[in-house]
Amino acid sequence: MIKTRKNRLIYQCEGLIVTKTLKPPKLKIVYWGCRIMKIKPWSIGRVAKLSNRKLYGYALTLKTDALRAIGILEEITDIFAKRGIPIIDLETSCMPEAIRIIIYVDLTNVGIPSGEVSKKLSEVKFVRAIDEIKPINEGLIIDYVHFPPVLMGDRVVLLRKPVFDALIKGGYEKFGSAYAVFLYNVGFKMGIEGYKSHLKLVGNKSDTLLKFGGMIFEHVGFGIVEVEGVDKFSLRATCKVYKSCECELFKGANEPSSHFIRGMLAGWFTGFFNQGMIAKEIECIAKGDEYCRFKILRKY
Repeated sequence: MIKTRKNRLIYQCEGLIVTKTLKPPKLKIVYWGCRIMKIKPWSIGRVAKLSNRKLYGYALTLKTDALRAIGILEEITDIFAKRGIPIIDLETSCMPEAIRIIIYVDLTNVGIPSGEVSKKLSEVKFVRAIDEIKPINEGLIIDYVHFPPVLMGDRVVLLRKPVFDALIKGGYEKFGSAYAVFLYNVGFKMGIEGYKSHLKLVGNKSDTLLKFGGMIFEHVGFGIVEVEGVDKFSLRATCKVYKSCECELFKGANEPSSHFIRGMLAGWFTGFFNQGMIAKEIECIAKGDEYCRFKILRKY
């Protein structure tokens, strides 16, 4: 929906309402977030656990031509369906050099040799190689065939909450309040580098950068960010972060507790504005607020 009001143009673009001044051009841009958040957890990590079940896995490598082929997944899953083998997990990975598929199945009460299934899978068009994945123990299986995990071509490191907790809270136990300065500066550097990466991936269009940066922030698990306002004329922004991975660790602290995420936002917007920025946390879930809210301002 597009509306024109005097010298203002207002339009909605995939979850962002964008307001631009028409005259003078490029003087001021303000973005208002209007995305409705719903918490829907997604299991990652290529790990399956079902107690007292006989789990087994197949790792398929396909030629890249399979990406444009029709019915390949159907042909693969039919091999299991025709043998009465339930699939409990199926994941695909599209890489420049190959298409990879992980399939975990439940062989409990299925009297079919795993080798027979591998033979049938190898006959599917475009399949280049098959690796069988054996369970670690009964009911637990993990992909040990593929390494490293990547996101958009870059290597990633996955941290479960107990490890992330140790990284954040453990530092305070060892170094005291000075650790907050360390976290802020690490976050700041990460924010700047993240912005540079996003710029290369999606270009310099402001609304696209804001949307993509927020979605990546959410995708990797830092939290759900809502950009309330961005003013490129006065160089300031306001953001909400729901379910902050950092501040959730400090619930009950009764004070703003974001340093790592706060630094990350300051660094990202330093790149966005091309000016040194700082971030101040004015609301925080650690002190009982519904979300963490940040003001991003010029450093000087």
